Amino acid sequence: MRDLTKSDKIRVLLIEDNPGDARLIKEALSEAGDMQFELEWIDRLTPGLERLATGEFDVILLDLNLPDRPFHGLETLREVRGKAPDMPIVVLTGLNDEKTGLGAIKAGAQDYLVKDQLNSELLLRTLRYAIERYHLHLERIKYERQQEQELNDFRKMTQTSTTITSRSFGLGPLKESQPTIFHEFVSSFETFLDKAIEKRVYQADHDLSTELRTMSEKLGFIKAGPRDVIDIFVTALDNKSKDANTEKIKAFMEEGRILVIQLMGHLISFYRNYYVQYQNISKSNTT
Repeated sequence: MRDLTKSDKIRVLLIEDNPGDARLIKEALSEAGDMQFELEWIDRLTPGLERLATGEFDVILLDLNLPDRPFHGLETLREVRGKAPDMPIVVLTGLNDEKTGLGAIKAGAQDYLVKDQLNSELLLRTLRYAIERYHLHLERIKYERQQEQELNDFRKMTQTSTTITSRSFGLGPLKESQPTIFHEFVSSFETFLDKAIEKRVYQADHDLSTELRTMSEKLGFIKAGPRDVIDIFVTALDNKSKDANTEKIKAFMEEGRILVIQLMGHLISFYRNYYVQYQNISKSNTT
């Protein structure tokens, strides 16, 4: 899917077997004003899928009831989505068929239009928003994959970061053994994420290093390990990403990666000191 600029023509593939509906859509697009559209109409699904394979379009307008398929409705959408996974689809439905339209959105369409209620303004706005939403959807998928890869890298770090972990003390993961305390740490880490963003954007004077060191000591006193740090980070990131846009999710991921490495470093230092003190106490007890 290409990145569109304001001067680009939006290339629309209309798959619709009704000539009257196709003519109505063509006339509506011709009234686009500043927006430029390039419409290609195909009245059957098979040749429509063949044209999609060329990758020459920006958005699909799709009638769900086409004569060259034994099935209708959402099965038509699923077939098109399978052949064009990287293209926004707007479904055309009949009057009083809102249920099908909503079902289409759940099945992967970006929006739906009721043919008998269609006008130029509604059609243009729907196509433009469908393309914009799908661009954001693809960006979000890209960052989610990046996040997953990075989180997997963090998980690998926990296997080699230190030999002293919660399991060394006979404890299970913090989120299972002490869920209330775990969620308190998650809440604190969410605050750290906000402060890190404020520091980046507004140069706010937050002493995050001291706050992270304090958290590491609290984690150390309850015998938490690097695995617990990762669990805290992942949960906090999930919480902060729920209502955030793609750019903010990316920022949370970047700042969170720095914070979790610092926190893990402080925790390892805490356990090293703990080990040294333990060794000294053991030596004094044997003399």
